[in-house]
Amino acid sequence: MSSRKTVLVVTGSLFALVAMGLLIVGGVLMGISETRSDPDGYLTSPTFELSTDTHALTSEQLDLGGGTQRLAACQLAGHRQSE
Repeated sequence: MSSRKTVLVVTGSLFALVAMGLLIVGGVLMGISETRSDPDGYLTSPTFELSTDTHALTSEQLDLGGGTQRLAACQLAGHRQSE
């Protein structure tokens, strides 16, 4: 076998391994999507009911669960984040 053929076989094998890995990851993500979606196919999060006696429900602080999400929300809203 010539060195060129060896290089081609090794390269093809690497591409095949990468493709197999992508297929496995895609299958896992598809399984997660199928088990966590509602009957219409949308991914959902837990829901809860909020109510108030006034005309609007307000909050002093918006907490989206992490620093980067909060920063992104503040930037989208046009606010400066205080230190």
